[in-house]
Amino acid sequence: MIQHKKYLAGQAWCTPLANMVLLKGSAFIGLSSDFNSFIPGLAVVVSHFFLLALTFINVPSQEDVRVAVDLRRSRKNLNKLKSQPGTTPEQVIEIDSALAALRSKEIAKCISDVDHSLAIYNQALQEDTEKT
Repeated sequence: MIQHKKYLAGQAWCTPLANMVLLKGSAFIGLSSDFNSFIPGLAVVVSHFFLLALTFINVPSQEDVRVAVDLRRSRKNLNKLKSQPGTTPEQVIEIDSALAALRSKEIAKCISDVDHSLAIYNQALQEDTEKT
């Protein structure tokens, strides 16, 4: 999920890019030069909707991807250690407890993601009610 600061950074990056693409597109199509004065405002709108589309399809952040990769890699390594010959029953118990701890951390992350989304929603709702 895109947070506020990252959204603003994305907006700052996407707006000049959209501006360049729209200018090149208007030159390619052959639109009148009078239209060029509207392109910067249109670029802001295009970049805003592009970022909203990314948010709508729920593109994960770098941190979310990193956590998912680390969890998957750790689970794979622990299962590999568990299936290796020569693993003692004590080690199997230790590996099982480590796998359970990973599951607990994954559950805690899911709950914290929902709590974060609800906090952002409640903050936006409170700001909207204060304005009215």
